[in-house]
Amino acid sequence: MNIVFRTEHVAESLALMIMGMVGIFVVMGIILGVIVLLNKITGNDKDDSQKKQ
Repeated sequence: MNIVFRTEHVAESLALMIMGMVGIFVVMGIILGVIVLLNKITGNDKDDSQKKQ
């Protein structure tokens, strides 16, 4: 088996890697945003009951 490293493909590989990493962070941000939004919508009754006591 002969493995050849061709430098002309490095830029394409880095571009694909960057697009993949950006995609991962975008999805993580969307999930985080949905969680924060759901927490604000549903409220947090548990914290309110603890403050009263």
